[in-house]
Amino acid sequence: MDPLIPHRRTRIVDLAVMPRNEIIEIAKKQANSIREKSNRITMLEELVEQLTGQPPPESETLQQNSSDSSMGSVQPLPSEPRSELKLQQAMEEERLVYATELSRHEGHIQELQQQLTEKTLELTELQEKVRVWREKVMITSQQDQKTIAELQEQLEKYRVSSGVTGTSLLSGMIPPEVLESAVQEKLSVWKERVKAKMQEDMDRIEQLENELQSLRAPMFTPSTTATQTNISDIKENELKETHMDPQSRSSHIQATEETIEKAVEERVAKWKKRVQETIEEDRRVIRQLQEQLDELRSNSRESNISLEAPSEVVTNIGIAAISQVNELQNQMLASQQQHKVVMQSLREEVERLQEQLAAAQREHEEAAAALEAHQLDAAQSRDETIATLSQEV
Repeated sequence: MDPLIPHRRTRIVDLAVMPRNEIIEIAKKQANSIREKSNRITMLEELVEQLTGQPPPESETLQQNSSDSSMGSVQPLPSEPRSELKLQQAMEEERLVYATELSRHEGHIQELQQQLTEKTLELTELQEKVRVWREKVMITSQQDQKTIAELQEQLEKYRVSSGVTGTSLLSGMIPPEVLESAVQEKLSVWKERVKAKMQEDMDRIEQLENELQSLRAPMFTPSTTATQTNISDIKENELKETHMDPQSRSSHIQATEETIEKAVEERVAKWKKRVQETIEEDRRVIRQLQEQLDELRSNSRESNISLEAPSEVVTNIGIAAISQVNELQNQMLASQQQHKVVMQSLREEVERLQEQLAAAQREHEEAAAALEAHQLDAAQSRDETIATLSQEV
């Protein structure tokens, strides 16, 4: 055996365990490799025969081996290096396949770990939001409890007042027709007073508007008349000023215009101030009337409320308080239900990611174990082959 031929690891493949597709692919690769090497060997043999004119040594060796085999002699076949080379190539291909598969699994594991980190961050953010939401709910609940306590206290006050003052007895003693007529009489008196006050204010406003119009009319008329007078005077004095130099004439005209503008501005400022004071006075009167009207309306509402039975008022307040409490409780229940749904979905997502990560880790471990087992088998096969070849040599 040629000692220069390197010995590589061999691998034992269990064809019964491997899938059919992988067996077909391995067989195709080995067939292609054998075909290429056979073609190359044939070309080399032909080249040797052309150069030397003798058959190649391998053919002689094959003939001698065939003759020796007929005689029962044991000689190493030349096909053994080829089979060893084929096994080495198959092992290298398998090693590349396993390395590629291992790198793919590692990439998948890293991707799953990154997704798990992102989901963990999202879960942390959601938990923080839930914590803030819970604090807000607690604050709102405390405020609602305080409001409910205040309403209940007011309800107790109304009940006490209705029981102590004896309003129900008074309302039972006075007929409803008498109460209604008294209230209507009081309302009619207030309405008449309001109508009279409003008419008085309207008259006052109309009077002030007339005064304002009368003041606006002469506000510009004197200034216009003065302006026209000044213009006519200027026209009359133009002939007299012809003998004056241009500088004196322009200064005289400018002084006249400034005097006219100043007089007009002073008069306009006075009338504006007076109009502003009148408008402010009117607004004040209107505000007073509006306040009186609001007071009258509030008194009317109080009169109408006083006609109701205290028990009905208490009942209405209690019903409103109970409805408000029920609404707040429904809102709290809806918020809690929504929070539960969100937390459940997050838990399911985290569990799913953890399962994927565990599966990827298992695949990684299985691939590593399989690769280690194949390496051990290949080393064992190599040692056995070396021992067998050593014995044959």
